[in-house]
Order: sequence, then C-alpha cells, then structure tokens
Amino acid sequence: MKGSIPHTSEVSDSEAVNDAGTARLDASALRLFADHSPDWEYWLGPDGRYLYVSPACLGISGQPAEAFMHVPGLMDGIVHPDDLAGWMAHVNAPVDDESGDSHEIELRIRHTDGGWRWIEHACHAVRDAHGRYLGRRGINRDISRRKQVEADLAHLSALHATLRAVYQSIARAEEETDFLENICQACVSLGGMVACVVSIGEAGDTQLYPFAHSGLDTWLIDAMPLYAEGGNDPLPPPLQAWDENKSACEVDCGDFVMADAWAKWARKARIGACCHFPIQRDGKRFGLISFLAESRRSLPEDMLSLFSGLVVDIGHALDMFSRRYLEERIQYELTQRSGHLRALVDSAPVGIGITVQRMFAEVNPQLCELTGYLEAELVGESTRIVYESDEEYERVGTVKYAKIRATGRGQIVTRFKRKDGRLVDILLNSQAIDPGDLDKGVVFTALDVTDAKGFERALRDTEARYRMLAENANDVISVHDIHGVCRFVTPSSIRVLGRSPEEIVGSNSFERVHPDDRGCLMEMYGGLLAGDDPGPVEYRLMDATGRAVWVESTASLVMGLADTEILVNTRDITARKQMEAELHARESRYVEVVENMSDGVAVYEPVAAVPRRVGRTRRSRNRRTQRARRRNRSSGLCHENSPTNPTRQRGASPIIDQPAVALSAIAGRKGNSPQRTRRARSTNAISSN
Repeated sequence: MKGSIPHTSEVSDSEAVNDAGTARLDASALRLFADHSPDWEYWLGPDGRYLYVSPACLGISGQPAEAFMHVPGLMDGIVHPDDLAGWMAHVNAPVDDESGDSHEIELRIRHTDGGWRWIEHACHAVRDAHGRYLGRRGINRDISRRKQVEADLAHLSALHATLRAVYQSIARAEEETDFLENICQACVSLGGMVACVVSIGEAGDTQLYPFAHSGLDTWLIDAMPLYAEGGNDPLPPPLQAWDENKSACEVDCGDFVMADAWAKWARKARIGACCHFPIQRDGKRFGLISFLAESRRSLPEDMLSLFSGLVVDIGHALDMFSRRYLEERIQYELTQRSGHLRALVDSAPVGIGITVQRMFAEVNPQLCELTGYLEAELVGESTRIVYESDEEYERVGTVKYAKIRATGRGQIVTRFKRKDGRLVDILLNSQAIDPGDLDKGVVFTALDVTDAKGFERALRDTEARYRMLAENANDVISVHDIHGVCRFVTPSSIRVLGRSPEEIVGSNSFERVHPDDRGCLMEMYGGLLAGDDPGPVEYRLMDATGRAVWVESTASLVMGLADTEILVNTRDITARKQMEAELHARESRYVEVVENMSDGVAVYEPVAAVPRRVGRTRRSRNRRTQRARRRNRSSGLCHENSPTNPTRQRGASPIIDQPAVALSAIAGRKGNSPQRTRRARSTNAISSN
C-alpha cells in the first residue's frame, strides 16, 4: 500500500472498514501472485524458520512447500557439495546493510528425481516502517536450461574455435614440425586439454618418441613412459593403442590396473584421463597423438568425436604434404561441421548471433522472434537497430567490449527495442571468437529477463521508501551487536551528536557514553539479554566537540539468522534537562528565602490543605536549612528531577513542588502587645500540630 496511514481520529468508521477490506484484498492478491509465480519465493523469519514458501518449490526441487516449512535446514541438505561452502557463506553473511541491494548466488541443488538443478538465488532483508528486522525474503529461479545453453554454447564455441585453429594451421602450414606444434597448442588453449603430445615411430617398434607437444614442461614430456617395460608388465596406454592400431584408447587415470609406470607419471603430471589416436600417413602408421585431460568429464563423446576427426584431418594434411590434396579435404570437413553447429545454434532456446564490428553477421530464429525483425532485416545491419537510444548503444559498446578485451567475454543487462516499439530487458552475454583480434567477430546470446527486472524494480522502490523513512527520522535509530559495536545508524546522528554514520559504524557505543552513566546503559543491555524490558533510560553522550548531550534511549532485541542484535531508538532531551535544572535552581532559591524569614511560615498542599511544616524559631529554621542543603548535595540534580525519583513517583513534593498557601501569624511587629504576640505564637503552634 502506498502513502502514509492517517491518524485514527481522522478516519471515519466507513473509511476504516474500506481500508481494512482493501488491505485484505491487497494481501490476498499478493499471495495469489506469489503462489502462481514460476519462481520459488519464500520468507524466512528472524528465527530461521520459513514464514512462507511458494508452491513453485515443488517443480524446482521436487520437495513440497510443507517440507521446507517443517524442516528449515532442508535447503542446506540438498545443495551440491561443491557449492555448499559458498551457500553457507552467503546464508551467514549479514543482509541488513544500508544499501538495500539484493544478495545473489548461483548454485546447484539435488532434485528428488536424483538429478541436479541450477538455481539463481537472490535475497534481501525485510524491515517494517520502524526499521525492525522481519526476516529474509528470497527468490530461487530455475536456470538449469540457461546453464545448459551456456555450457553448450561454450562447448560449441570451443569446438568451433579448435576446428578453426586446426584448419588454419593446416591451411597455413609450410613445415611439418610447425604444423604439429600448432595442432597441439590449439588443443590445449582452445580445446581445454592439459597437454597434447604427438609421438612418432614405425610399425613394430616397442618405443615411441615425442615429436611435438604443448601444455607440459619438457622434462615431464621426456619422462613420459612411451616404451615397453619388458617381462609381464602391461604396455603403457599409448603403446597399447600403437601396438593394436586402435582408433582410440580411452583411459581413466584413476584406474591403477594400468601400467604402474604410466600411473605414477600421470599422478605427477596431474593427468586424470587420456585418449590416444594413431596417425596415418600414406596409409601407414606414422605416429600417435595423445590428448591428456584433467578428468574424464573433460573428454565427453562429442570431444572424442572431434579429436577423432582432427586425427583424420591431420593424417590427410600429412598426406597433402605429398599429394597436395589438403584444400579440398579441409573445405569438406569445415562445411560438414559448420552444418552441425548451425543446427545446434538454430535449436537453442535463446537468441544467438555473431557480430563483426557491431554489424549482424549471423542470427538464429530465436533472436528474430525476440526482436520482431526478420533475418534479412538484421543481417548486414548495425546492432544500433535493436537499441532504444544512441546513448544506450554507446554504453553497451563501451562497457561490454572493455570486458571482452580484458577477459575474452562480457556480460551486461540492457534494453532492446522491438520492431513494434515494445521495450524488453535483455541479459547479453558475448564472447570473442579470437580474444586477440576482435575484428574476427563476437558470438553473443540474448536472454529475455523482462519479468525478472520488473520484480527487481518493484523491490528497489519498496526498499527506497523504507530507507527514506529511516534517513529522515528525528530520533537516532541504530543497530548494535551484544557487545555494543554499532553496525548501522541513521544520518540524524549528525544533528544530535555531530558525528556522521561513517564515524560511528564499527565503533563501540560505550566509548561515547559519559563515564558516570555507563553503568545504567550496561544494565539496560544486560536486562535485554536476560529477557527483561528495562524501559527508557536517560544518560549522557559526548558529541564530537566533547560536550555532554542528554539523551533518552529505548532498546529491543532483534533475533537475526546469524546472531542477536540490539535495536536502539535515541532521543535528544538536553533542552528538557536544562529546563528541569532551571526549575530546580528556582526552587532552591525559594526554599532558602523561606527558611531565612524571621516570621513563622506554614506550607499546605493545595488538595488536602494540611500544613507540611511550620517555622517556629530561627534555630530550628537553620537546622532545617542545613538538612535541605545536605539532601540536595547527596541526591544530585539528575536524581531530584528524574521521572524515576521514588519521591516524585509517590506524589510527594519538595517545599515548592506544587503551589502552596502559606498561613502564618507574624509576630514581633512594632506596637504589638505581648498579649497579641503570645496569641500569634499560639496560633502558629496550633498550626504546626
């Protein structure tokens, strides 16, 4: 609900009923909206238990909402082991910072079907209008499909780049050794291998010799066991492929059934898996190419298929050194593989394209559907056509290409303007085909995130309103840990203490308390932690100039997910204290005047009209004056005028706490007879009784 809530006295009964109905309607609409959201939304209370879990959690995790409501720690148990440390660090990180930004993380969770799902998690602190922490609101979005697309695209890009590099090496090769070295370098730098080694030998040999390599130091290559041990020892995997003339020999280096010498070498070189292909030249075995990877996951079937094709191409390239048949073979293989890549790109569920110098070179059907343009309307045109303004076009170019030059890839959120004029929020991911030469082009994906950005904007608007309330409050609102260290304070600290929030946050609050008043503040903290309500506490704070400022504070505990915090509301009461001090000084002067009067004085309470005390003789008046002065010195100004003073709480007052009526008989005047003087003193005595 927008706007402020009017005072109760200003709202009629019918308006109150309408407001209540509207509030219930809004709450029902919001819950209905959350229940039908495709994203898994939740509200985690300050005690660590879920207050709400949307039904979408069933489709994402396989677990019903009730499971998370009954078992708050269920989420920790389904996070992937590799992502658990990052998840726990995220959960334990504070979310009550003043910026209001949401905290995001990507991780994998196990579905009840046994598979893993990628989710994008975002959360932020929820506070009421008074800044009280109400828990954590989070959204889990299933991004498994996006991750798969990104992985497929990265994999396809690697395959494509490797193919391009290999074919370029083949096309430009003039010397056999350089050609094989370039092949090894491409497989390592672009294909993701730890190392690539080409060994040569002759049919029937029991030893191979390294000829070209990349990825490992020369001393490790020289120590590579490419020979037969003799006796009954099994042949090393490379020699097995060579001896049996296999098309491929795949080995998991975690399997120690293999030759012992090869296993030891693999552990030393940190090789987890390998595959070996014999190289043919002129129809005869020429050598062996070995692809060495970190783990078996680095050698999927399509990668092995790629390597198999590369080996064939290498053999043909070697043949072309003799028969000059290289160019036709390369063209055939490149066309065939480009067709496969094109089919994969066209079937991807996100917009994919290639730009060269910010001109569309290739686009897939999904990008055309996203922008509303036909392929013929995009290809050959500047990418400016899909941006809403020249400024946004320049911004994306500056930011994204700076990232590409630095890391080889760039990501940015922007807006596309469709052909029909509608604006859509786009997550743009780009990767250079050749990081060293951006003129060769950039491959990009465009994902529509319009719905997600709408939710984010609504969250930012709500958080901005709460932040405005806190920043414009007259009182100082602060959050402390149980040891008194300040974690948050509103800008009103400048007006009250002359200190900015940056000076206060991170410091101990007790350091700014007047030494005589630290005890009462410590008692307040202790009472809160013990479960008591200490009520308002008055004490003095030292401002930036060293001046004592009288304040009144109320505090309450906030139970967070990570630890317990104390929320303190502090009000400046210096002006009130000064008025009380001035009033006390006036009372003291009045008492002194009355006590030193030569005539007897009787003081009555205005209600009961009963005399409280009567002055009789100068000697008795002097004694009472001394006792009053001692009492004032012992009690102190703060205690005498404090609302917690038990004397004032019982309704009793000093001599002039309330207006009084003095009835006295003045004796000893000139011309008075002794009889009249005695009569006056008798009247005083009766009044004192």
